[in-house]
Amino acid sequence: MIMKIFTYALFTAVSAFFLTAYAYAESDHAIHTRIREVIFQEVHSRLDMDSLSVTVDIPDQPLQAASSLKINDIRLEWGRSNDHLRGRVVLPVRLYYENMNSFVIYARAEIKWFRKVCVSSSRIARHQLFEDSNIIMEIRDISDVSGEPFSCVSDIEGMRSRHLIQSGRIITQNMTEMPPTIKRGEKVTIRMMRGRLLITSTGIARQDGWMGDEIRIRTPQNQQEIKARVAGSQMVDLFF
Repeated sequence: MIMKIFTYALFTAVSAFFLTAYAYAESDHAIHTRIREVIFQEVHSRLDMDSLSVTVDIPDQPLQAASSLKINDIRLEWGRSNDHLRGRVVLPVRLYYENMNSFVIYARAEIKWFRKVCVSSSRIARHQLFEDSNIIMEIRDISDVSGEPFSCVSDIEGMRSRHLIQSGRIITQNMTEMPPTIKRGEKVTIRMMRGRLLITSTGIARQDGWMGDEIRIRTPQNQQEIKARVAGSQMVDLFF
């Protein structure tokens, strides 16, 4: 009889232990879910993206230490700019407990941004003008893209490539530039001004130049190079 009572008591204790452990495990799972939801919603609210992929790895040990306490609030404490919320990051997350205390855990996350962007549909040569025929719109992962991608074809109209762009590349602002006001080898009018006196001559541009740039000009009369400032299309100013 005593043995039966002892066996029953032992069985009850073991059962209670496993039930409690199961309850704690369920509680930890619920907390993990809440933390993931908070991180996703917070990241989503900070970014202007077509879609996001957020994978989060949450450490267990700090949660187990306070698994008996109710969590009233969870907040992401991200002090850096939103542009850094991409790739593999460590996110500080503060948990506010029912006893008014708070605790910070550091969750490892991999955040991928997806946006509809301009992509080269064919090989684009250096200094080639962008056209509708060599640009397509695709939703791409831009998490690791260096530079700001273009989200509209019309934003690239009238621009040219700074360097060779292979087919299938996401086109970013640092890959583009406006065509020069004056191109190398182009014939230009040289305006020479002193006070109210204006003298005009012609020359050949020795380099590309944009408005306000000082570029080299070769004069056909004496085959000398001078420096003049770009004043407009096929027009440079020389001050003396």
